[in-house]
Amino acid sequence: MAAYEAGASHATHLFNAMPALNHREPGVVAAASDAGATVELITDGFHIHPSIVRLVHRLFGEKLVLISDSLRCAGMPDGEYELGGLPITLTGGVARLRGSSTLAGSSIHLMDGLRRAVSFGVPLEAAVLAATAVPAKVIRRDGEIGSLAPGHAADFVLLDADLNVRAVHIDGAQVR
Repeated sequence: MAAYEAGASHATHLFNAMPALNHREPGVVAAASDAGATVELITDGFHIHPSIVRLVHRLFGEKLVLISDSLRCAGMPDGEYELGGLPITLTGGVARLRGSSTLAGSSIHLMDGLRRAVSFGVPLEAAVLAATAVPAKVIRRDGEIGSLAPGHAADFVLLDADLNVRAVHIDGAQVR
């Protein structure tokens, strides 16, 4: 709580490399909730269990930010890769430090994270906000990006009902 009392307002990579939520030693998750902080969540299905994704959505609501935690191997086939000089192995979509069970990061991109959050039970509208408007507000650029509004960058993705990308627009022009 000292960090929040000193002005912190955000928690990155919620649950990862931090003490677990415990009823006697509540840690970062409860402190972020008490402080009304925004929180980041990796929704690749490996870093955070789907039931915890739903719990965090219910607890933080419009303070939730979806992140990918993507490594350079995102979208690549299984194999050997590197993270800042550390060898990693990508197997079945899971990136681990070579020779260990330690997750090195994620191999998904944000659109996959949004799809997975929805498949885990986060309402589509909430997942879209958590991937767009909320992170724009967190970085204090919500007057420029994160929503379709006059004066904002006209960068957006059109999806079909199954959340497949149908078109990509940058500065209002379709590029895909």
